[in-house]
Amino acid sequence: MTNENYGKQIAVVLAAIEQLYADSSKLLQDCDGSIGKGKNSIFGNEVTRDLSRAISGHAGWMPTALYRYYDASKQAPGLVEGVTICFRDEVGVDPPRLEEPLLLVGQIQYHMEDTVPLRSLVLPWTLWNCYFLWSQTRPLNEVISYPAELDRGIPKMKVIVVPLFSINSVVMVQQLLERVDQFTGR
Repeated sequence: MTNENYGKQIAVVLAAIEQLYADSSKLLQDCDGSIGKGKNSIFGNEVTRDLSRAISGHAGWMPTALYRYYDASKQAPGLVEGVTICFRDEVGVDPPRLEEPLLLVGQIQYHMEDTVPLRSLVLPWTLWNCYFLWSQTRPLNEVISYPAELDRGIPKMKVIVVPLFSINSVVMVQQLLERVDQFTGR
């Protein structure tokens, strides 16, 4: 760290990351007012988890992703619509599965029982897991449907993934959700 410009270069990178977070926050707030309008947010105001607060946990000081999930049960019992912004891959994954920040938009259909609230079924990383862990392939710009054989209490799940920087308005997120909703293939 003896390079005299290093500190200035880091300051530029940190400013870019701060702007990325600000833009992501704005996009999620816009989603609340559009695709989430009239729907309860499953996790309230929460947008991320698993951040480290420990001195030795520096790898977890930056969020891997942000998420919003909306209760769309009025459309179909147990239906959840979600948006996940992925900034980076999990620490230690080599090679990284993520070459650039991505936006995941999807619908998840949960098995509903009368006595179980929907919120207790939804996990914040479901869209992330769906794309990065449960999928055999990871195509961009096409809807992927996951079969019930996944046996995770989810009879149906559909997601589309696009580069985050290809999104310039919440209207584009709405269009992605419409593509997911209309997709009937496998």
